[in-house]
Amino acid sequence: METLEDPLLKEIMARFKENSRAVTKDLLSGIGMFDMASRLILYIAILIATYTLVFVWIGYYQVGYLYGQLGTAVSFAAIVMLGIMWLRFRRRYSALKLKYASLFELFDKLGAN
Repeated sequence: METLEDPLLKEIMARFKENSRAVTKDLLSGIGMFDMASRLILYIAILIATYTLVFVWIGYYQVGYLYGQLGTAVSFAAIVMLGIMWLRFRRRYSALKLKYASLFELFDKLGAN
């Protein structure tokens, strides 16, 4: 770990101290963006799964033919890809939330939300 003898580091620390409330709020809202993004990804995956099931049920995706199989396969691939993305974003959010849990508590006590 570097010491604070470097003038550039001293300047950076001084700026952080001046804007500590705004920096903390930005950090916490950035962590919250992972939660929002993961929810959005999950909702899109559910939407794709729903319309795929409806299209198969009404016969638009006729799975006995190549175009129906292709449409179903592409939808399934999109659902799997979005599921993996959702899992990665959710894990990242959980890790950051755990890492900065004390910061979340202090910021809530500050009442600056």
